[in-house]
Amino acid sequence: MDSAILFAAELGDAPTIDLHGLTVNVAIQELETFAHQQLMSGERAIKIIHGHGSQKLRDAVWNWLATQRRAGLVSSYKDADALGQRDAVTYAALENLKRRG
Repeated sequence: MDSAILFAAELGDAPTIDLHGLTVNVAIQELETFAHQQLMSGERAIKIIHGHGSQKLRDAVWNWLATQRRAGLVSSYKDADALGQRDAVTYAALENLKRRG
């Protein structure tokens, strides 16, 4: 199910956060706030733009996503498939609050 959600997000218009130019700490704070807002508004997937750069920000985003997967906020995540976006954009499927009860 999550793969379909992520596929649809990549083809569609998923809510997007652009973390370019932010420090790792600020970017993760912004991402956390954004992800929680989107989850509470019923969104099922988000698009996270972290850029290519040194991959420090991408690594921090993926570490945060892994932590949130264990915590139950994020159900899965993946790199964008589009040429030029690989390693610069990540899609994350948010946990379904209705499914959690």
